[in-house]
Amino acid sequence: MTCPPPSIKYTLDGMEYSVEFLPDFKKPVPSAFRAPLEKRTLSRGDIFYDNRIAYRVGTPWGVALQSGIRAMQVIRSTSFEVTFAVLEPNPDYSVLVKREERTLTYLELYRFLGEVSPFRFSSAWERSQRVHVTDE
Repeated sequence: MTCPPPSIKYTLDGMEYSVEFLPDFKKPVPSAFRAPLEKRTLSRGDIFYDNRIAYRVGTPWGVALQSGIRAMQVIRSTSFEVTFAVLEPNPDYSVLVKREERTLTYLELYRFLGEVSPFRFSSAWERSQRVHVTDE
């Protein structure tokens, strides 16, 4: 799987829009999530969609739902792990509904999002988990 293009650009009602995505992940992760992912500070309500169509302003929600979109919405977060509501379309594709809850460490989240080389996020996470012992 290759990384998607770094942005989507489109025009809506004569206005031009652009949504930038992090090149560090195979799944579409908007660049607005760079700092929260690096600092491990995701907030309740943050949401990750598995399809770029959901991030496009002006796309009718029904169109996004018909594409079979899935999402993960943050329920709670610590500096070590994140609990998400896994959201999927209901049978008639009219709304996203909660199917289950999942808790992932940030390292597991980076891998789930498809982190690509050079593993910038997971390397930083692993370094932060090391305990340093010194002789006194």
